[in-house]
Amino acid sequence: MAKAERILSMYDRLLEGRTLIKNEEAQRFQVGSRTIQRDIDDIRAHLSERSDTGKELVFDRRKMGYVIKNNRN
Repeated sequence: MAKAERILSMYDRLLEGRTLIKNEEAQRFQVGSRTIQRDIDDIRAHLSERSDTGKELVFDRRKMGYVIKNNRN
């Protein structure tokens, strides 16, 4: 699977309200956890650049994974 497809798949699941767990994503896509971390950083940068959305990618300690947080009231 190409990088773009992998990132879009993860981004879609985040928008659906799912939690991304780095090791599970690495297994799903058969890549290393560092590759997934770079993908997560890319998604975080994208959301940061689009500040009009009010969304932020954060690590949820309770869920032990990454989720999208809506910063709009």
